[in-house]
Amino acid sequence: MVEDPGGVSPNRPAPPETALLRQALDELGSVFYIIDPDGELYWWNEAFAAVTGYDHGTLAEMDLTDVIPPADHEAVTTAIKATLEAGHATVEIRLTTADGEQYPYELTGTRLETDNGEFVGLVGTGRDITEQKQRQADLEAAETQLTAALNTETISTWRWSFADDVVVGGTEFTNVLGIDPETAYEGVPIEEVFAAHHPEDETRVEAVLDEATDSCGDFKTTYRNPAR
Repeated sequence: MVEDPGGVSPNRPAPPETALLRQALDELGSVFYIIDPDGELYWWNEAFAAVTGYDHGTLAEMDLTDVIPPADHEAVTTAIKATLEAGHATVEIRLTTADGEQYPYELTGTRLETDNGEFVGLVGTGRDITEQKQRQADLEAAETQLTAALNTETISTWRWSFADDVVVGGTEFTNVLGIDPETAYEGVPIEEVFAAHHPEDETRVEAVLDEATDSCGDFKTTYRNPAR
């Protein structure tokens, strides 16, 4: 680090409490930094340097926005304004490394001021949300695929929610079983689905589904539909 908090010169030994604080912040797995009123980096922990890939001497000459892509500058500016007004704000941006790689991060900033209320900078922390974003993208992709499948006219597709014991189905599903489409999209009680089968097939189909759910396996069966 270039300088200890409170203006302690790097050429003089830091007070014990400052050295302890510095060590604690360096042990954090999360990014930690302080920027001055001009937006220049004033202090940061080892995690900040490691994530961005810049050495301490280079970071000492940089602004916070130098490690954030231009497309996210407006979001950062808005977050800083909110921090100055409310004292605290959180924003999702991308951090750009020295190698040009970008990683999604959630930055949380807090206003720093003197006992007299004078603004002296912002303290921030950063949390890597790469896995969170990937899970969100996977979920959205799965929902898109499910929506497409539910709306197919050639395949009867349905999803059984064990928690609510209801079945959600698409267009062909409602046609096959003679169920109201709006009701099918919201969820049909499984008993109604079984009841829509031919009476002679209802018990057999229910047994096949029960066996599949108990074993967490696949199933294949046939049934007749009196509605068609």
